[in-house]
Amino acid sequence: MQSRRADSTEQAWLNLIDQLPCIVCELYHGVDDSPAEIHHIEGKTKPNAHLRTIKLCANHHRIQDTHHPKRWLSIHADGKSIFGDRYAPEPELLDLQRHKVAGIKLHLV
Repeated sequence: MQSRRADSTEQAWLNLIDQLPCIVCELYHGVDDSPAEIHHIEGKTKPNAHLRTIKLCANHHRIQDTHHPKRWLSIHADGKSIFGDRYAPEPELLDLQRHKVAGIKLHLV
């Protein structure tokens, strides 16, 4: 199934989080400049799916760490429950991401 195009509200959210580093690198590893990709928590086809997104670096998003096993856990390669046990469940990371975006919006005003 193809992804659904983001509406204007979703696109505004995606534009805001696109400025952010990986939420896991920042919170758990103290790295606040890691290049990151958008991770859709519930896929890309549901209503408001693009509002339920967080930024994750490639290592935390989709690449399994085979050279240094378990240094990083990837949400897709290692699984959501293992990832959530190590770091935080996706809804909690989304709440933290929203809080960070609220801070960005305050600085823009």
